[in-house]
Amino acid sequence: MDSFGEKLTECRELKNFSQKDLAAFGYLLGEIKEVGIFKDPVMLNRFNNIEKLDPENKKHLLSVVDGFIQVLKFKNVAAL
Repeated sequence: MDSFGEKLTECRELKNFSQKDLAAFGYLLGEIKEVGIFKDPVMLNRFNNIEKLDPENKKHLLSVVDGFIQVLKFKNVAAL
């Protein structure tokens, strides 16, 4: 079974859309609030690398990132 990323890449290439095209479409449709992340090639490369991970490693990595973000949010609220 193909991953979402593989299917997206296949469809994107079939329609001759670049990754920037898809980001622009998502932004115009209101699906993406922070278009700036797509201007940073290092960040975009990180997202692409995460998408290529096997599901188990991807799950663990995203759990760590989500936990870290949650802790930072709590710290910001506590600082108020």
